[in-house]
Amino acid sequence: MYKAILNEDTYISIFEERHSQELFKLIVSSRNSIRKWLEFPDKTNSVDDTKAFISRSLIRFANNNGYWAGIWYKDKLMDP
Repeated sequence: MYKAILNEDTYISIFEERHSQELFKLIVSSRNSIRKWLEFPDKTNSVDDTKAFISRSLIRFANNNGYWAGIWYKDKLMDP
């Protein structure tokens, strides 16, 4: 999958299903700030919702129609 290394500790990577749990935890902890800019936090109420979101994003990526990615620092997904 797509991964851009920014430095030895930081990289940007497209979301994959293996990120579902970590992304869901981030959404729950940051829901109020994320919802100011995006709609999906209010529609994400379980890890399964997060998996479905990632699946749709991967389809968009495969169709060359955009993607969602996260920023990792020392292998931890960063808060917005």
